[in-house]
Amino acid sequence: MAVYPAMTTETIAATMDNFRLFVPDYNAKVVEENIAIANHNSEVFTNIKDLNPVQAGFRRAFMLKYGKWVNYLDKKTLEIKERYQLNDMNARQYNALATEFCNEYGNIVELMPLQTIKYSTEMFFMNFLHAYNGQLSKKNAIHMKMDIAYKKPLPPVEINSLQITNLMRNGVKAINVCKKTVINHRKRLEEAGILVDYVYQGFYRGTLHQFNPEILQIIDLATGKNANTENQSISSKKRKNLAEFNETTRTKKNECEIKENVENNSLSKRSSLGSSLTSFNSTFYRNTDRKMQKISPEGAAKIVKTDAVDSVELTVSEKLQRLIVHPQQLAEELASGEHWDYSPIDIRVLFREAYEGTLTTEEFKQLLIQDFLKTSAKIWRGKRVFVGSWKNTINVFYDSWFMNGKFTFSKQNQFDYLKEYRWRINHARKWFLSKPDFNPLFPSDYFDRSRTDRKEVGFGYTSKAWNRHLKYMENRAAKQRKAENKTQTRKQSLSAAKAVEAKIKMYLKGRVSVENLYIFVQNKYPAFLDNLSSMVWKIQSSNLKNNN
Repeated sequence: MAVYPAMTTETIAATMDNFRLFVPDYNAKVVEENIAIANHNSEVFTNIKDLNPVQAGFRRAFMLKYGKWVNYLDKKTLEIKERYQLNDMNARQYNALATEFCNEYGNIVELMPLQTIKYSTEMFFMNFLHAYNGQLSKKNAIHMKMDIAYKKPLPPVEINSLQITNLMRNGVKAINVCKKTVINHRKRLEEAGILVDYVYQGFYRGTLHQFNPEILQIIDLATGKNANTENQSISSKKRKNLAEFNETTRTKKNECEIKENVENNSLSKRSSLGSSLTSFNSTFYRNTDRKMQKISPEGAAKIVKTDAVDSVELTVSEKLQRLIVHPQQLAEELASGEHWDYSPIDIRVLFREAYEGTLTTEEFKQLLIQDFLKTSAKIWRGKRVFVGSWKNTINVFYDSWFMNGKFTFSKQNQFDYLKEYRWRINHARKWFLSKPDFNPLFPSDYFDRSRTDRKEVGFGYTSKAWNRHLKYMENRAAKQRKAENKTQTRKQSLSAAKAVEAKIKMYLKGRVSVENLYIFVQNKYPAFLDNLSSMVWKIQSSNLKNNN
């Protein structure tokens, strides 16, 4: 038992001395045991020659469960014999199972000869101590940060063969061997009872062991005295029978128990254009009795009744083309107030025409100009505007709008400008509605591009409002992103707090160690690391109040 167990130069030296005193006695006893094992195996070789089918079946079942068959040629007798290799267990573990089997079914299964501890194993044992010292230092640092200061059993050592092979001293590998060599020497130490209480943690993690309390020397940093290694969490039965070496030192785990443990430790109980255009089914404008056409934005050909006797099939582009009228006719319609309640062409239809339609660039320009002027007619609702003023406006639009000098914009660029013009004319209409006593200029003067001053009250001045709108939309998007990020951060913080609290509750229930708790928070939620100790105390206090 110790508060902060640690290994110093003195304790490591004392441990190595105990190891060196232990090995000669163990090797001498192994020689004696191997004599007994050889006598047992000789009897088995005699018995298996006359096995009946039932005994042969029991023998094979045992070997298939705990070992694997190997046929080999015995050079002395030139006979084919059967030999087995162990499946992830040391010789003592296997011999314990084989002895139990032979006691029940007779001597029909061989025992594995034991191996003595070679001088090279001492080097591996020293590296295991070095790894254990690092693990103790890490645990002590965590316990000190978590204000854990009570005596507890010594923690097991985790032996990861890959990490052992990568241990460095002065920039050079401490032992330049492969993983398999480390595993073999670890098994020799298990057989000898120097490493006890084997626990398998999975393929990617090291195995857990306890050191023989008769060998390990530990000092408690809290008291400065040697820890009582007899209180190490190791069964008295195994320490009692250590000298006879006839009991396995491996902690056997039932598969059901392992599965149950894994389950208990588990943290977790674990608008498109096409569709919108298809629904479009509205007329382009009202108050006209010439062509009440319904244009489907998906572009499929539909039967459209016209003034002709026969019915014809028209595409969307053909329907749009029929909406273009002569400039004089448009001027008369605008002057008569026919389009004061005009509904502009659906922007989705124009988008499809701009990118997929068959109208020419010039036809598309005329369509957009006429649609825009019909939309702007609402500004002069109830006002007397002469045909000539509208005719002059139409001529100016045809000569200079949607153009760059003498060249007409592409249909895609015209569509982009139309979106801007629609927003600006709608903004102007709302402004005039807010000023009912203010009379707008005639269209030919209002759409004069040189009127860019606010006092001139021309369409050109609305470009400033459009620029403010663009900046506002940009800032709004940034604010929305900031708000979303803030919300996400808050949600993540709440989620992280819940995850940390859940892990703390698992720790308080004894399902995870304090080291696992600390490493979990350190790796996934480091922001809670400084307050981890207070969170544990708060949750523990809350549990005590609820229980009372």
